Amino acid sequence: MHKSTTHRVKNSMISMLIMRPISAIAGLLILILLSRFLTPSDYGNFFAIWAIVEILILASNLGLIHAVYRYVSAAEYSTGVISTNGPVWKFIWWRFCTLALAGYILSFFPESLANLTNQPLFTKQILSCIVLIIFFEGLARFFETIFDTMLCQGRSQISLVSRTVFRLAGYLIVLSQDSLDLQHVLFVDVISTCLGAIIAAAMLFMLSRKAKLSGQNEQKENIGFGRMTRYALPAFLAQVLTLVYGPDALKIVLSSTSGTTALASFGFAYSLAAVVQRYIPANLLGGIFRPIFVLGANKPNADQVLSQLLSISIKINWLVILPIFCFLYFAGSPLLANLSGGNYLDAGITISIIMLGLLAISMHLTFSMYCLARELSWPLLYATLFSTVGLPLGIIMAEHYGAVGIAITFGVSELIWSIICFAILKHRSHGELTLDWFGFIKLLVITMAAIIICSLLEPLWGRGWVTPAILAPFLFVVGIYVSRLFSIQEQTWLISVLPSHKGMRIGEEKC
Repeated sequence: MHKSTTHRVKNSMISMLIMRPISAIAGLLILILLSRFLTPSDYGNFFAIWAIVEILILASNLGLIHAVYRYVSAAEYSTGVISTNGPVWKFIWWRFCTLALAGYILSFFPESLANLTNQPLFTKQILSCIVLIIFFEGLARFFETIFDTMLCQGRSQISLVSRTVFRLAGYLIVLSQDSLDLQHVLFVDVISTCLGAIIAAAMLFMLSRKAKLSGQNEQKENIGFGRMTRYALPAFLAQVLTLVYGPDALKIVLSSTSGTTALASFGFAYSLAAVVQRYIPANLLGGIFRPIFVLGANKPNADQVLSQLLSISIKINWLVILPIFCFLYFAGSPLLANLSGGNYLDAGITISIIMLGLLAISMHLTFSMYCLARELSWPLLYATLFSTVGLPLGIIMAEHYGAVGIAITFGVSELIWSIICFAILKHRSHGELTLDWFGFIKLLVITMAAIIICSLLEPLWGRGWVTPAILAPFLFVVGIYVSRLFSIQEQTWLISVLPSHKGMRIGEEKC
């Protein structure tokens, strides 16, 4: 007998709420540690190298990530056995091959990599480290994607947290020996990603073995290659095009135009903002929201249900992002200067602008869930094509405004993506798809009011930043409470899309 989806969702939420804060704290400690003890040049090169790693991990997936999200699911039995549905191990083998191929091709271009990272003393050791990091990190993330779509968030979080903790422990060991430089940092990253990939593979293997021993083998649903390709290939092309204007490409642009010191400042600010990005609901609860969107798409009144899902999902994300923006508007510069030991005094305005860009990012992620539920990938591709304007814009902005210009470009590119994607989806739905624009405007007005009030009261606390940094988010919360942002209909949206408690398997309506 299968356990209900609601039970699995609840377990996933508990796992994330416990494990993700551990990963966040360890990640923040890593950023602070490296910002204080690496030279600005090494710190900038570290971000440039990881930008290349991120680009190649994504570019090498060839649509496999999208295929896993759409065509892999799981069912949990009353005995605790979890049986997978979909060609899981075939996907893993393909991913193994694509990552190995990416690393093999990269090994032939050490000079190009040296130019991109501004690393004049580019060594074979560093190149080998980059190739290994791409392979192990990419493989570990692919296992996490599989766990996410199976609603095995606990295992996914163990994989992520283990790599983060291993990295932090390794950096501390190297620092204790007074040898914390770029090459030793990369050595630690290789070991950490390798151990993380092994742990993730072992967890999936044991899960599969337990199902096999219990007689509940993997259910290989017959999914045609043509159907899979029609969905995954355009989505992959959109993902590749995203790399053209994404933050990793912008980091490389900044490094080549303004140098590694400017990249170090932007990288430090962006990495801190990325911690927030990872924990906004669209990401934190992504493994839960995706199946809900899929179920909503199968309702008779799908457009109405999905419109409600889109609006409330975006508002929930903005409710997390905007108070943090209010805090950083006043606290960003002094806080980041203190965290970095005075190395990056001008990173505050950069992180504030990036936080505004996260508003568009959250819309991007939410629209992607809608497209996933509808098995639509062409709107993603068209929106991404328009957003590639971010690359030439980034070059111009980096030359004139440095890290701040790249932060602005990041937000503008994502805003263009969201506008174009929604316009296409609305046209395709013949106007049935709608959003609560009044609610979004209300959120922005409340944010502006909180900041303006704290700015006008500045003479009361002089140059101090702690009081307005705390008061502004408080005023935001008060404004939300008074404004009644959510309607009664929105408060019951989750109930309307969750399946009945009849033992329905997860993913039963996915394919």
